[in-house]
Amino acid sequence: MNEAITTADTTEPSTSEFGRRLFVILSLVAVVLAVLATGFTIVSWRSGIFVVVTNQETSTLNDVVIHVTGESVRLGDILPGQVRRIKVHPTGESHVEVEFTEHDGKRHRLVLDSYFEPGYRGEFEINFSDDVFRYSNLLEPY
Repeated sequence: MNEAITTADTTEPSTSEFGRRLFVILSLVAVVLAVLATGFTIVSWRSGIFVVVTNQETSTLNDVVIHVTGESVRLGDILPGQVRRIKVHPTGESHVEVEFTEHDGKRHRLVLDSYFEPGYRGEFEINFSDDVFRYSNLLEPY
């Protein structure tokens, strides 16, 4: 008695089908990550405060540093007539502080009347002129 033994069809996905599914899943993950990275880049690019320091004095401002919450940016020496522009990104509620050394060696740290937080954008101008110090706040939320 030779009986043919038949088995139920238990076809498993082929290797090529598994490969296609994996490719589709990884492609979708890559697209989602690219969209998130692009969104983050756009938000980062748009937000942030530009701080512009102009030295209209007759002497060099030495070792200039701009401070905001979570970040300090060293501008170095700013020669007479020179302008420096930087972008800062505060990590919380913040204001601008400017630190510098005058030609006589005195170190100063000035707290400027301002308010901004992450997501704000705009420009904050600081002008040094002989015996006159001015700043303007051109900031706006989001």
